[in-house]
This record gives sequence, structure tokens and C-alpha cells, in this order.
Amino acid sequence: MSHKIENWQNSVPDGNNAEPSSATTDGLASRLTRATCEVFGFALQHAKRQTSKAVFRALKRQYGYLQLWCDGYGVAAGDLDDVIDDSRRLRHSHLSLAGQPLPNTDRKAGGHAPPRS
Repeated sequence: MSHKIENWQNSVPDGNNAEPSSATTDGLASRLTRATCEVFGFALQHAKRQTSKAVFRALKRQYGYLQLWCDGYGVAAGDLDDVIDDSRRLRHSHLSLAGQPLPNTDRKAGGHAPPRS
């Protein structure tokens, strides 16, 4: 994992670069989507060794749905950001939802979200 962190740190501009970073040029939805896909893919790689085949297939299917949604609507490319920018109400809803904790869908845990720290 430290190798991935080093690669990421090396890819971040040092501030003297004239090119703007993706954090300033890409919208929230596209950055969040790319990060979500990356984390989901990383988790999926590790889930193969640590879960049953049925659970892994279900996770892989959900990852495929996420990728299809992103590609179909151009979310990672910024198309959703353009729509959000054009609508004040949608932008407000998007930002308020992005700040909400995700519910815990683990049925063994009783379906309750963990407390915010």
C-alpha cells in the first residue's frame, strides 16, 4: 500500500507547476466518482481472497453497475458536473448528500450506521 501512496504523492503537483491540478479543473462529482471506483476496485481485489464466491460475485456485479453508470452518463468525464453547475437546486442537493454518512448495509451489524467520530 505504501507504494501506491508514494506514486500518488509523486503525481501531485508541487505548486510550481503551471498546469492546474484535477482538483481545481474537475468538478466534485467527477473527482468523487473516480475516487469511489478506485477504492471499490482496490477493495474488490482484496475481497476475492477474503469472502465467499457468492459475496465476491455480488460485489463484482455492483462494481460493474457502478462502472456502467459512470461511463453511460459520463460522470467521470465531467458531464454530471456540467448538469449540476447549471442547476442551483441540484448543486445544493448534491453537496448536502455528499456530506452525509453512508448507511451500514451489513445485516449482521443490524443495519445501523456507525456513530460519527
